[in-house]
Amino acid sequence: MGATFSRVKNWIAETLSFADLNAEINNILTNFLPAGMDDYSVNVAQMQTKTDPGELASESLATSLAGELERIRFAIAEIKGTDEWYQTADSSLEELAAVLGGGLISNRLISGKTSSNSGQPLYLVPNGSAATLVLEGASTTFSYTIAYDRSGKPKYGIVIGQLENGIRTIASLTEEQDILLKFETKELIGKQCEVEFDPNSGRNIAKLL
Repeated sequence: MGATFSRVKNWIAETLSFADLNAEINNILTNFLPAGMDDYSVNVAQMQTKTDPGELASESLATSLAGELERIRFAIAEIKGTDEWYQTADSSLEELAAVLGGGLISNRLISGKTSSNSGQPLYLVPNGSAATLVLEGASTTFSYTIAYDRSGKPKYGIVIGQLENGIRTIASLTEEQDILLKFETKELIGKQCEVEFDPNSGRNIAKLL
């Protein structure tokens, strides 16, 4: 059933009148709202149905409203990093903002230069040399995470921690895939890594010591 509201009248062997026709059309115009449309969660299996919308130049186009909902659910789950779109993520945006101190710029070391492509600040470690970063475990709920590609393989890591001078920073963890796989079972909290600024990517790069 496409609607949750009832029709005004059922006609049985009678002549359709203008009044009846207008009443039925008005009924549709009045009630054809989101609350008046049927759901797409008749059971848990349907509620969990998702469809990958694809990438640029390889899009998967929806052919119904159900298909649109499936693609939106997929995107939400991908953003949150959860199996299902309605699951609670390990860290909320509010928690991440608190860890970062209200913004990335205030938690990284600014070089004084900006990217010619984006105009965004470029970041350095103290004196332009490597510094030691210690991952924060006790005081935060978010210290590192691993990002995966669509095939489920680890792509890169992100670490958030505190430099020796007390300044917090965020850096990309670029390691070989087999090393990233170990991070799924090996705890990194308390480990040390070296942080350097990469002028080619304009990012801080972290490497485990």
